[in-house]
Amino acid sequence: MKACAEHGIRLAPACVGMNSTEYKGRPACIYDGWCHIGCPTGALSNPIVTYLGEARRAGAEVRARSTVTRVLMNKEGTKAIGVEYYDAARQRHVQPASVVVLAAWSAQNPRLLLNSATPKHPKGLANASGLVGKYMMCHFASGTWALFDEDVQNHLGTTGAQFMSYDRYPKTSHKGAFGSTFIVAGSALKTSDLGGFANARLDLFGPDLHAFMKRAARGLTRLNAFGEELPNVENRVELATEKDEFGMPLGRIVHGYDEDAAAVWNANFEEGLKIAKATGAKEVWSGRGAMPTIHLMGGTIMGTRASSSVVNSYGQTHEIANLWIAGPGIFPTAGASNPTYTIFALSLRGAEQLAAKWSSIV
Repeated sequence: MKACAEHGIRLAPACVGMNSTEYKGRPACIYDGWCHIGCPTGALSNPIVTYLGEARRAGAEVRARSTVTRVLMNKEGTKAIGVEYYDAARQRHVQPASVVVLAAWSAQNPRLLLNSATPKHPKGLANASGLVGKYMMCHFASGTWALFDEDVQNHLGTTGAQFMSYDRYPKTSHKGAFGSTFIVAGSALKTSDLGGFANARLDLFGPDLHAFMKRAARGLTRLNAFGEELPNVENRVELATEKDEFGMPLGRIVHGYDEDAAAVWNANFEEGLKIAKATGAKEVWSGRGAMPTIHLMGGTIMGTRASSSVVNSYGQTHEIANLWIAGPGIFPTAGASNPTYTIFALSLRGAEQLAAKWSSIV
């Protein structure tokens, strides 16, 4: 925190979706650092321990290991009437529905819409604008490692981070680079987990790697800076010639970063090294590699006009009133923050709107 403050960055406790006290029968977090495996105590909020149980009690049915291949439309092309899917035994089924909500992530939702083309919707469902699959966006990360001789108890805490900062969120925070940066520090580290340290030194092998891992198990930490990718219509999901096991075209992701993204990525590495050196760590280095793609967003973007977007701000497609989309695919921009809370907020907002307008939609 002192090293960040020396470079004009204020750290604050990071926002995390976990209990600070017992809530609805789930215990308070014990900060054991196992968030990424589903949380062994149940303190971490995720749909499995929150919404799913309530949904089942309300009558929802989960059909595990099923694969939806198409959204089905009425003959007039005005209304979704259900979905086609294959079960775990690869048997085809048709599930009728009054409303269809696609919540299959940013890459799969466009693929389903494109694969559901009909004579009335020759370019795919909800795609009169031609924007289904377009404006795919990612985050990228500039990770800086710092190794201490002291035991910093890096295995404890939360996987997301202990601290965060928005002091580099303004678009022009770095000279010669345009785009927001979201900074996190103090993530709980395990050997080979999400963001773990097994690959922190790709140049080491054998006894040297073993010696490093012993030191890293107690003394390694990381400063991570997530960067914003600006929307680009050329970054997209399109149908491939190859098909899946059910005979449906696979999706192909076409993506490349522009100069702004690369400039933000490099600027965050440079600043990360300065901060790490100011901590007095024994060793510091940049976790450089290929520029990563993290947190896929876009592909079914929201907007106020059908000509320039796929859904409205609730996730309802402009063209088909009873076809809705949930998830990060409806983001029209990416920002730099992790998208989870925004996904939850937009999904809940859309669900409330769908329930309130149900009689006029079905």
